[in-house]
Amino acid sequence: MDALERLAQAGDPDAACRLFVGTRRCRMVEQRLRRAEQMQAHLERGEAPRISEDMAVLSIANALEQTRALASWCEGADPARFPDADAFAERAFSRMSSAQKVLLVMSRQDGSIARMPRHFGSPGGLGGSTGFIYPQFLSDHGRAALEEGVRQANPLALEGMIMLHSPAWIPGGEETPRLSMPDRRRFARYALLMTRVFGEDEVGPAVGGVLARSLASMGADERAEAERWADREAARWRAQASNGMAPAEGGESQAGEIARGCESFP
Repeated sequence: MDALERLAQAGDPDAACRLFVGTRRCRMVEQRLRRAEQMQAHLERGEAPRISEDMAVLSIANALEQTRALASWCEGADPARFPDADAFAERAFSRMSSAQKVLLVMSRQDGSIARMPRHFGSPGGLGGSTGFIYPQFLSDHGRAALEEGVRQANPLALEGMIMLHSPAWIPGGEETPRLSMPDRRRFARYALLMTRVFGEDEVGPAVGGVLARSLASMGADERAEAERWADREAARWRAQASNGMAPAEGGESQAGEIARGCESFP
């Protein structure tokens, strides 16, 4: 991590992006492991946990299981000595690629990427913490970064705009910081664009249900304008794909490839 920190300190955007995501991940791993150790100590001392003993044991097992896959990222790293990755990322943000900016905006507290749900169930990730403060530079520039990503036919940015503007709760959206108020019109346009480019199955039942209810609540003119906007944008996305500017594969797999852009330490 020291080499990565030196590069980030020198203003390298790739290093700053990777450090931003990586330190988030390691901090969450450390918090989860510490919490599991505290619960284990309570049980060993025979102290009554706040939850049932069975639930406490299950929570410990879940915490260890969830962090095991990420622990290799953080091996040998001391959270107390972590650099100020937010500051490095802020200084390098203007030099980052559009895809890297989108990745930072869509990063959860644990360093994983917030994704639009394709099925009902857990949204993934390790959860959140009240100790986390969303970086101001992302509040200032996050929405613009997502909008630029959509202009560049980035499916992860499109997911971000759908989650950002959803007028109803969707799984996973609670960990995507709200950069603006829910907006039914914008949500419908972006969700329709997703269906036009990648197919109706790609939005999943949760977002698809919100889209259906949003369209049903609109007047005929507003609904028709949303449809026309989505048709125009879909044509532009396909044109970019045909010119080699964006892969033509499904949105979920394509966004997954983009999401790996800053995810590991060297």
